[in-house]
Amino acid sequence: MTTVGLRERGHRTSPATAGGASASQATILVQACTSLLRERARSRYHYELGNDELLVVVTGQPTLRSPEGERDLRPGDCVLFPSGPSGAHQLTNRSTEPTRVLLVSNFAMPRAAVQVDSDKMMIRWGADPDNRHWFRLADTTDYWEGEADR
Repeated sequence: MTTVGLRERGHRTSPATAGGASASQATILVQACTSLLRERARSRYHYELGNDELLVVVTGQPTLRSPEGERDLRPGDCVLFPSGPSGAHQLTNRSTEPTRVLLVSNFAMPRAAVQVDSDKMMIRWGADPDNRHWFRLADTTDYWEGEADR
């Protein structure tokens, strides 16, 4: 497998510094290596569509929220979040020590993520932060709305 990127505190490395792989050669992406401070969540409670994610706890004891409820994790724990509602997750650090986690994803484009608590969806079509939009799930419309009759 080829690793194509690593973000440390929000900075992603280029393919050249991550083994020289191009995006077209990518089969896996090290998405983030992140520190969580006390009472901070890494993201909103969400699930991906079209992408699986693998969490590895490096240090600390984060609390995982999933469809099964909440549970505390320890260093060395690995959790797979499959695409779809069964893979919904959120990490929060409720301990007094910093927590460090590694997330690995296939990061296929285009991709989508659903924030369960706020009923929003993100559609992303490129790696640039501007290459995404958020939508309320309640704003659904018919396929033909706004189209001319032909």
